[in-house]
Amino acid sequence: MKRIITGLSIVTIFATSSFAKADKSLVDEYMEVSGATQTIESLSTQVVNGIEQTSAIYGKKPDLKRIKILQKLFAPDESVSSVENSLIKQFDNKTLKKIISFYHSRVGQELIDANLEALDPSTQSKMLRFLADLRENPPSKKRAKIVNNYIDALESNKLLEDLFFEMFDYLNQKAPKSKKIPHKKREQFMKMLGSSFEQQMFISTMFLYRDISDEDIKKATQYLNSQAGKKEKKIVREAIRKMIKDGLKRAL
Repeated sequence: MKRIITGLSIVTIFATSSFAKADKSLVDEYMEVSGATQTIESLSTQVVNGIEQTSAIYGKKPDLKRIKILQKLFAPDESVSSVENSLIKQFDNKTLKKIISFYHSRVGQELIDANLEALDPSTQSKMLRFLADLRENPPSKKRAKIVNNYIDALESNKLLEDLFFEMFDYLNQKAPKSKKIPHKKREQFMKMLGSSFEQQMFISTMFLYRDISDEDIKKATQYLNSQAGKKEKKIVREAIRKMIKDGLKRAL
């Protein structure tokens, strides 16, 4: 009996250590240094501003009910908390320290500063001017290839697919049978959306990283293709999916 108890104790200890959670302090540091907290907290404002701007263009009043739902869906405190809890469960300290080290590096900080520029309200008008210049002075084939390699390594299209899939799937489950969207139509919509997003992503990345050298973008791509980078992408994608699920439950 003692041997059985001792054996079970060893298995329990091993299992606990194998699925050890990351320290909250490290997750908090990652959230700050990577710009994740600031980005998540801005989602509600960004989405609402988009609705208000579109309504103003068409001379209509913004849909207050829709805005209220989206504010609940992307509630800042709840969204940040959801992502943090997921990261604590999924990350291990060793991997997290490697990831944080990259974001503390010069190249890492360059990327984060550029990405956070997208949250500035004036960015849209700047990007339109940049796009006009881009038509007259297109990037070199070398630059375009380097940027596309970075976008491929980032796998942002997969994150977008996750976001829309979760929303479609949840809304479809709650919708009456007569209004459910067939699986084939969802696939067609996602394919069309993915194509549009790829073009937008290329233009956005060209604009945001306009002052970042080819060599630094290559270094960022190398990080994304590293073991730590791949693990970060996978875990963050899962955390974002959980955040959307939690948000939909609150909003609907």
